[in-house]
Amino acid sequence: MKFFETSAKTSSNVEESFIMMTKEIISQMVEKEKTMSKKENNQKEKLDLKKPQIKLDSETKCCK
Repeated sequence: MKFFETSAKTSSNVEESFIMMTKEIISQMVEKEKTMSKKENNQKEKLDLKKPQIKLDSETKCCK
């Protein structure tokens, strides 16, 4: 966050500071959402080598 010098007494930079803080917060939230979305997509694309990927039918006469 940036530092803002404000004065409630003279109303100096009060509105500007709120606008800038709001923009910064929204920007951080969007970036966090993008990061979380990328992590979820990466997890979905991974192949679990511990699980069999092909189910063999018991009637298949392969390798007998």
